[in-house]
Amino acid sequence: MTIPHRVVDRIADASLSAHLATSVDDRPHVAPVWYAYDDGSLWVSTGGRKLRNLRRNPRVAVSVESADRAGNVDWNATLLATARIVEDDERESWLLERIDEKYGGDGESGGADGDAADDADADDDPDTGGGTVTDGGTSGSGAADGGAGAREGGVDDETSSGLVELRIASATLSTY
Repeated sequence: MTIPHRVVDRIADASLSAHLATSVDDRPHVAPVWYAYDDGSLWVSTGGRKLRNLRRNPRVAVSVESADRAGNVDWNATLLATARIVEDDERESWLLERIDEKYGGDGESGGADGDAADDADADDDPDTGGGTVTDGGTSGSGAADGGAGAREGGVDDETSSGLVELRIASATLSTY
């Protein structure tokens, strides 16, 4: 699909976080991500619950919004996309460099998705063995595996990250 120029013009170089919505088993999860836009796709490097969810259900929604300091929204782009986990060292290097340039990084991006809290909250799903943090404490009893977290194909999703292409299928722009 060709993305409307008015959407590309707003999201391509904006130093804004996107909100990535994933869903598995009718349980939505929304988390902020840093991204780079290239030729009809958003590219992210992510892990934790987002990566686990993308492996199980590649259909996502993404929202990118610009607001002033008072919180008044100038515009919002809403995207529907299909995720694809990509193993490409050159593309991953490109993404990490682009993220560092775009978001004022120091060349040491690490996870690159700007949401270390998401990796920490990856354990708040009772199906993966963690609890929900409330008022500094935790609730939830953990899963049968003793709360070790989810593992898929021998990869520990709590510490691994993946390069993800979000191929945009539709895009709308609202201005205010």
